[in-house]
Amino acid sequence: MPWAARRRARRTRRALQFTGRLDHRLTTPPDADGRPGWELMAPSRSPYIAVKGNPEELAAFSIDAIATMGAGRCTFPPTECRLVGLPAVAYTVTFSSGAVLQEWKLAHEGWVDGFGVLTRDGDGLAAHQLARETLATFRWTPPNPHAGSLGG
Repeated sequence: MPWAARRRARRTRRALQFTGRLDHRLTTPPDADGRPGWELMAPSRSPYIAVKGNPEELAAFSIDAIATMGAGRCTFPPTECRLVGLPAVAYTVTFSSGAVLQEWKLAHEGWVDGFGVLTRDGDGLAAHQLARETLATFRWTPPNPHAGSLGG
């Protein structure tokens, strides 16, 4: 891997506080719009986005956006699978930097959630093992009955 790419990778790991251990409790609380909440333990803090829609459309959109930017290409097309007990779509993107993203999209109560593993230079097996350990801690959180009301 070129020096600049290694430097970017170190910066990203530092920014996300990557430890390689399940030290970070990530939570997305249920909200008044009906989005289901979830939590898991992860090796880093991570950006998270949930959108309404279906996994197939979001996977196609993500792949097209990456290809349009010239940043990478889909190397394993979207395939149906199961993740955290639900039907999901899995695909793989290889970036021009050599990094490989394995990503899963799943729908729950009309919302699509995405989970992924980004690997570089031979850390694939260890990264996928850590991803399996992370997903083993996943759980949906119960809705907050007062999420849409004022004054609790």
